[in-house]
Amino acid sequence: MAGGQPSKLEGIIHRLIRNKGWGRLRGYKIWQVWEEAVGETVARNAVPHSLRRGTLTVICSGPQWMHQLYLMKEMIRERLNETVGKELVRDIRFRVGAVRGPEKEPVVPALPLSDEDRRWIEEVLGPLKDEGLRDAFRRVLEKARAKRR
Repeated sequence: MAGGQPSKLEGIIHRLIRNKGWGRLRGYKIWQVWEEAVGETVARNAVPHSLRRGTLTVICSGPQWMHQLYLMKEMIRERLNETVGKELVRDIRFRVGAVRGPEKEPVVPALPLSDEDRRWIEEVLGPLKDEGLRDAFRRVLEKARAKRR
């Protein structure tokens, strides 16, 4: 893109993440990979609740699951970090609570965008290296472009 606008956008995004405390959004990947990292059976009985300062809180369906997962804590931590490709989780704490099971992201219908809009979006996103961040901003830009129509 002429004039270096993608670089300016990337700088703005990084400043927002740093200044607004949005760095925790990177932790969102934990929810995306939870079932893959722990397996279907565990995912039906335990779900990530929060990630704060590297400590992941996991809600378990009962004390027996809490105890079992506590014994597997280090293995779970390593698998999660390996699956997301970063050391996001430094410690895990377990609590008993209501577990609704792994939630799937809703399927969002594709927005009617022109090829020109899609090319512009990809050009703007070009400098962003983090795939999760790219996907989040792609959705924002797609919605913004679709509303202009």
